[in-house]
Amino acid sequence: MDAVAIENGMSGAMDNIEGTVLTGWVSGLPPARVGLWRDGSRIAAAEPWDRPFPAHMKDRCAGFRLALPEGLAPSELFSGGAELRMEAEGGHVRLPIWAPVALTTLVRDLGQEELDIALGRLGPDQRAKLGLGAALPEELTGGIPRCGTVSPDQAARVGRDSMLLLHAGSNGLDKLYADGRGNIPEAAAWGELAAARRAKARALGVTYLQALMPEKNSLASAFDPHRQAVPSQIYRQAARSMAAKEPGYVFVDWYNGFRGSMSPDAIFRRKDTHLTTFGAHAAMARLYRLLAAAPLPLRVSGLLQAVQLESDLGGRFAEQAEETVYLAEALARMDGQGPVPAPELADSYVPPKGYMETMMHWRCAAAPDPRRVLVFGNSFFATGENSTQLSFWISRLFAETKFVWSPAFDWDLVRDFAPDIVIGQTIERFLMEVPAS
Repeated sequence: MDAVAIENGMSGAMDNIEGTVLTGWVSGLPPARVGLWRDGSRIAAAEPWDRPFPAHMKDRCAGFRLALPEGLAPSELFSGGAELRMEAEGGHVRLPIWAPVALTTLVRDLGQEELDIALGRLGPDQRAKLGLGAALPEELTGGIPRCGTVSPDQAARVGRDSMLLLHAGSNGLDKLYADGRGNIPEAAAWGELAAARRAKARALGVTYLQALMPEKNSLASAFDPHRQAVPSQIYRQAARSMAAKEPGYVFVDWYNGFRGSMSPDAIFRRKDTHLTTFGAHAAMARLYRLLAAAPLPLRVSGLLQAVQLESDLGGRFAEQAEETVYLAEALARMDGQGPVPAPELADSYVPPKGYMETMMHWRCAAAPDPRRVLVFGNSFFATGENSTQLSFWISRLFAETKFVWSPAFDWDLVRDFAPDIVIGQTIERFLMEVPAS
């Protein structure tokens, strides 16, 4: 049928979706003339609906409601599967859908992969300007000071869209970014350390994996009006010096992996220097792909749960100590064997003060990978208490995992534990401190 000419005076819009019920308004025709069409046939008709109108619309507009037939999803209105029409003698006009309703309907229907693609097409700069990051809307205000404000202790800075960033801190992060030397000795020392570790691991018949974590400041630089070149020069140089290609050695540069994500600004928590569940999943997916040349055999089981957690940057500002973080209750195997039960804690050690030398030892009979792993790392692995920590994932990925909170390797422990894989992990702000072993 030909579309009805605009002169006929028909107008209207669908401006709300509640479940599978569509509502809106029309002018110039009865509400019953609104119909839902698919494959050339009318499959549903609207009915009048008494709705309030502003004064300028009250006398000339009428409301309608239309229930979608069973099995028809609202998203089909945007995929070409179905169409709302205002019908008249001899033709029809397609009924417009109010843009905010169209957006929210499509977002609700997108899977994680499609949502990542949608956010990725905006790019981090556009997402930063629109406020589309890893945060709840109420956290975009919440009393956080204006952009550029530095916390009283000089540890944190407010970025664009209320994103909190590490400022100076005990590791002098801003000085790290300002160091533009062409040859930084500590970067070369990391290459020498990785070579020595490769030789020892090879002698013991152990695969050695070295992982380098970028700062949130480097990855979320679109939120930082003062940040220019990222990552830091020492990160770039250390990554090059450790990136050898040898049998039995794997180097994981998480910066490059995260930048390839469809939503890099969602890798880190908004008020914290650590990962989100999405970020931990992305980190483990890259690690396992480089280690095993295969996709990560784990995924989140069920829906993420919103939990209030303390934040290391938020706590630097008044009344900002906590933030909403989305956590997985369990992980499931990708081969269809269902959720992986929480691993058995075989042994642990918590020092009386601080975190160094914390040790956690897990066994997981249902793990998809039968190998034994020993990790020397920091707070990004931590004690595995929730899905933002890499130990939560790795203790369910491998049959046996031991984590030691230490920048250095204990080679006696490597010999005693006899792992299949030994992992060393550090972060950008610690690169100026090269371990002895």
